[in-house]
Amino acid sequence: DGLDLWYESPLLLSCGAQLIPKISFAFLLFALSSEIYPRHTSMMMAAEHYVFTGRDGDVVPRDVTHVRIDKSLTVIPRSAFFCRRNIVEVVFDVGVETVEECAVSWCRSLRRVIMPGVKIVSDNAFCGCEALTDVECGKLERIGLNAFGTCKSLRSINL
Repeated sequence: DGLDLWYESPLLLSCGAQLIPKISFAFLLFALSSEIYPRHTSMMMAAEHYVFTGRDGDVVPRDVTHVRIDKSLTVIPRSAFFCRRNIVEVVFDVGVETVEECAVSWCRSLRRVIMPGVKIVSDNAFCGCEALTDVECGKLERIGLNAFGTCKSLRSINL
């Protein structure tokens, strides 16, 4: 019997005017055999860095580690990054003013958040981000109930 093997190739993917580094595509290869095996159409994509636009059902892939918020957003919607356990850093554009409820909750690997324009962090926005140590803000006016609940590594919020 032939065995299916995976081959990963790192490359640079161009998306319009933006370049997203360290993209890895997995291509399905087939072991040599005298029989012809049906071709599979599945392809996996893993991205280390991701630009979140919030448009057309934009969802951050589960394997992303670094997220940058697009300049077109002013609000990070409820549960936008809920349970994305591989994210270690989120950098907000200066135009983002509000982080809604549970927007970045239960991102257990999240260590750093930079949000220079955010004025409102809603209830439970970063709840469950146990590894979070560094939060940098510039215009913060209101922190909701339990916004940083169970963030046991968080020692301070730099305003």
